[in-house]
Amino acid sequence: MERITSIIVLIFVCTTNAFIPQTYNCRFEKKHISLCSDNNDVEEMRQRLETLIDKDGDGGTDQEISQVSSPPLMSSIGREIRKAEIALMKELEYCDEATSELWNLWYSERGPEATRELESIEKLMNDRSQWREVERRLKALMKKHSIYWVEPVNRLATLYYLEGRFEESKALCRVVLEQKPWHFGAISGIVMVCASLEQVLEARHWAAHRLPPIPPEGTTNNRRSEWVKRAVDDAQNALLEEEGRLKSAFGRQQDHEGQEQQAGIDEQEDSWQ
Repeated sequence: MERITSIIVLIFVCTTNAFIPQTYNCRFEKKHISLCSDNNDVEEMRQRLETLIDKDGDGGTDQEISQVSSPPLMSSIGREIRKAEIALMKELEYCDEATSELWNLWYSERGPEATRELESIEKLMNDRSQWREVERRLKALMKKHSIYWVEPVNRLATLYYLEGRFEESKALCRVVLEQKPWHFGAISGIVMVCASLEQVLEARHWAAHRLPPIPPEGTTNNRRSEWVKRAVDDAQNALLEEEGRLKSAFGRQQDHEGQEQQAGIDEQEDSWQ
């Protein structure tokens, strides 16, 4: 009986790690993706996510829910976070240590208070009796910060996978990857979800885009370099798109900081977006 229990615990831990690695293990499977869905598919996923967030009727006005489909303008801090993310991804060409730093960065994208709440929720994930509470609190974070902070979405995808809610988990993974195509945790998750749904071809598609391992010393690995280059290009293009949105909203980019408060962006509360 002890051996069976140990096997069950091991399976649970490995499943959880498919979506997010533990801090003591920085070497894990990572993949790059190229989204094969069109804009209609993405919009449908967002609408499904809106329903998921509010399906329990635990509060939230129509206006709050509608904000899920409207990405917030990137603030000055948000721009610096994206630049730091790009710098860390470049380091992946030569080492895996940057993965843990990327996880820390993704967890902290909405500031210290939100980070502490997400870490508190994370501690409950190993207790099956707390899963209902985990779902409620993750949805609350998603209502407050929208799907454009992807880590609560990623954690909810993990929870739904553990509960056997594979279609919902897959939809959430796709939402994460639409925002961050380089998110290796969500890629690992969607591979497992597709496998559980017996969607063999799609599982192979995602698995084929994993980050190649670092080659032995003295050898070369162009596939590794190519993966990093694609991921960095994706992130840089996303940054350029956000800056383009700022220019459209405020005119000259240098006017952005002086007009944030006019647009309702409070540096004390929302500057982490």
